[in-house]
Amino acid sequence: MKLFDSKAFTYIELVIVIMTVSVLAVTISFYFNRNEIASPIAADQLMADIRYIRLKAITVGQNYKIVFSGNSYTMSRSGPEADGETKYLPDGETAVANFGTQLRFNTLGEPCNESSAFPARYGQIQLSGGSTILIYNITGKTQLQQ
Repeated sequence: MKLFDSKAFTYIELVIVIMTVSVLAVTISFYFNRNEIASPIAADQLMADIRYIRLKAITVGQNYKIVFSGNSYTMSRSGPEADGETKYLPDGETAVANFGTQLRFNTLGEPCNESSAFPARYGQIQLSGGSTILIYNITGKTQLQQ
């Protein structure tokens, strides 16, 4: 009579198999839910940069703008010879604004498009993952639409 049966799983082997299956399950679920994670991250990044440019326009006393181009946007001072910083949205997210390709802030922090103030109460930026950012007229407040 054998003390250990070599045909059966030991408790250690069983624990290792359960841990391996758990890690695989988490990895696979993260891979398939990546768009659900990427859109809120992209929205937070974009809202932070919009707030930064607005505050910079107020504190520096010059007009600043954000120019949208697919999955990237460039932040710079308005006017000739203005060098800007280009940022890319995560995981291939794209941004489309209902007010055109430019968001400008004057020295009072008021938002406008290429030519004038927003025609409605707020401007919208729609991200391809489903998130929508609202930028309110006059105040420039940004908010993630629920």
